[in-house]
Amino acid sequence: MPNQDSSGFINKFKNYFINIVIVILAVLTLYLFYNFVKRTTTDQPEEKTPAADNTLQGITKQHSSKTHQIKEQNGNSVQEIESRLTE
Repeated sequence: MPNQDSSGFINKFKNYFINIVIVILAVLTLYLFYNFVKRTTTDQPEEKTPAADNTLQGITKQHSSKTHQIKEQNGNSVQEIESRLTE
């Protein structure tokens, strides 16, 4: 009969272990649910993203003494393209 006592002890140990795991998971679930509700119901300060800088502060105008020449070869009969490109 010592076999039944040891199996009874093992079954009790399994039951206690399973109950402890269930309690830990229940506490963890309640904690996560509490934080979820807390974050969704309280007013969170909105993160401000920097607005696009439309000013030209980072761009400096530099005068160049170099002259760039572009040769336009018109392959069609439209004559206005050359004058538009020049402008």
